[in-house]
Order: sequence, then C-alpha cells, then structure tokens
Amino acid sequence: MGGEKENEGEVPSPLQASGLGSIIRTLVLNLGQSGIRPFLIVSTLHSNSLAHLKSILLELTYCSFNRLHRSPSVRLLEARAMQYNFLYSGFEIHISEIPDVQQPVLNFIPMIDIHSHPLWQVDDGAETFEDAVAMCQIAAEDGITHLVATPHCNYTYPFNPETNRQKIAELQSAVGEVPKLLLGCDFHLSYDNIQRLVETPLDFTINRSSYLLVEFPDQFVPEQLDRVFYDVQVAGLTPIITHPERNPVFARKSGLLHHWVTHGCLAQVTAQSYTGRFGAPALRLAEAWLEESLVHFLASDAHGTKFRRPVLSECYRKVAESMGEETAERLLKKNPEAVINDMPMPLQPPPLRPTKQERKHSWFSFFSRR
Repeated sequence: MGGEKENEGEVPSPLQASGLGSIIRTLVLNLGQSGIRPFLIVSTLHSNSLAHLKSILLELTYCSFNRLHRSPSVRLLEARAMQYNFLYSGFEIHISEIPDVQQPVLNFIPMIDIHSHPLWQVDDGAETFEDAVAMCQIAAEDGITHLVATPHCNYTYPFNPETNRQKIAELQSAVGEVPKLLLGCDFHLSYDNIQRLVETPLDFTINRSSYLLVEFPDQFVPEQLDRVFYDVQVAGLTPIITHPERNPVFARKSGLLHHWVTHGCLAQVTAQSYTGRFGAPALRLAEAWLEESLVHFLASDAHGTKFRRPVLSECYRKVAESMGEETAERLLKKNPEAVINDMPMPLQPPPLRPTKQERKHSWFSFFSRR
C-alpha cells in the first residue's frame, strides 16, 4: 500500500563510512583458515559509535560473537588466550583464539520485533521516559535491530498518531541508531476503530505499510468478523492476528486460527509464550501452531524492563533447536523484514489442517454454541 515509510527499514548493510568492516572480515577469515575458531568481541572508545560497531557484527554472523559491552575494555575469558588486538579509527578490536570450542555459538542474532510497547504514558507499556530508553537498550543488547512501537488502540487507551510520532522521535534521539524505532498499532477490533481505519489506515499500520496488527477481544469473537477481515483485505491491508495463544477464545477453539490464516490473515505469537513464560496452555498452543505452520511472526509484546521485556534471542534459539535455523530466521527476521519494508511475504510453508478434534465443530457452529 502506498504511503511514506522510513528509509531505514532494511537490516544494516556493510559499512559505508570506513573500511573497518573489511579489515575485521579479513582478519576473521585469515584466522579461520589457520584453524582457529574466531570469537570476536568489539569495544568502543567512543560511546556514540556503539551502533556503528553493532552493524559490523550483523555482517559477520558466521562467527561466534560475545554481546557488545559498553565498557571501553572487554575481557574475553577468565583463562588467558592468544589475543589479536589492534586499534583502528578510534575502535579497539580484540580477536581471540578459543581452542576448545567445537561449534560456534551465535549470541548476537539480528532480529526484528514487530510488537512492543516502549512509548511511555500512552498505554500499559513503559511508564516513564527512562523506562522507554531502558527497554530499547535491552532490545539492542539482545540483537533486535528494529523495534516497532505498537501502542494500544482501544476503549481504555486513546490512540493519538501525532503524539506517538513525537514520542518515538524523542526516544530515537535518546537511544541512538540501534534499535531503529518504527511505529505501528495494537489495533483492537471495534466498530469505532474500524471507521477510523477506513479514513486514515496509515496511522495504524506498521511503518505506514499494508500490514496491520489486530487484537481480539478476550471474551468473544464478533459474529461478522469474516466480513470485517474481508473488507480490510479489500482495502489493501493484511491483518496480523496478535498473540492468539493467550486469548481465551482461541484456547477454547484453536481451529479458529487455521480458518483465518487460510483466508488471508497472518498470525503473531508472543515469544515468551513459546518459551513457557505465559504458562502451559499458551505454550501448548504456540508449539502446536508452529508445527502446523500457522505462525508467521514471533514478537516480544514487551511492556517493561522486568517481566515482559523486549527479548527474542531465547525464543530464536528454541525455534532453531526444535525446528531449524531456517524457520527461526523466517519467523524473527525475514517475515518481519518484509512487513516493515511493505514487501510481499516470503514463501511460507502451507498450513496443515487442524486435528480431527478441532474439525469436529464447524466455524459457524462455534457461534451457535456460544
């Protein structure tokens, strides 16, 4: 869908300002050819260069990386190891041999989070500006390159696009270049909201794209929802159903998700649901739906710095271990990247049919039984 979007929607590319990335790459490759498994850590002598250094790490994902630390000196191991240290254009770089590493462990995984609540005092997310900054720092340290702020739009929290734009600009200025902050909306399905959506859709979509996060009521599913989704899609928008695994309606009738996914909707599961933080029922649904290829995104739905944090790496590792690296990258990087750049979704595995138990009652019989 048309509209002006951020130009910075792409994952950071090779460095353009200096040859530092090439020098690091050459050193790493030379060490690898010498039989050394390289473990690269980078520290900065200038705090405003932190984002620059992180973009280097994104280029070198074939190596094992320690997370960036903000201190000007970083120690790799308690035990001594062969050190390759040099200074270039204000950057202090340490490359060290780790003789006993059998398989590289990637700690810095570039990921994109399409659902979070870091804007302060607009909903039940960050309470203060300091909380918002801390959330962004947590996200960056976890490997999140792009963070979409998605304030609620419902009867409890009024949604003001201009206020949101002002706040995200202020927040971006405070946190620097990483993570790149984008705007969206946690759009609650209601008659009034749908009228606003029809009038100004780009105020609600992710990064002014054609993708819209859609939040369901907890108590019921509107009977005309098939028609609503059809009208939304005719308007050129793609609904992304948010955290269905935490919704009581989907818990009672999990086959609903298959119905809407096969009718053009996408689905986003909360990362912490998949790692067990929201309890056994949410975990079971998240795992089942991933196995059935009904999930297109895993996002943090972060609301703070303590309990619901903007962290995705634990989820990424679990997906990679259980379903393969390709699936993890698709759900936490490639699919979100298509969304923030308003591109067509990459080819997805076809959704599997619901189990016999889920097919027992039809979609329309669900409403007749309520």
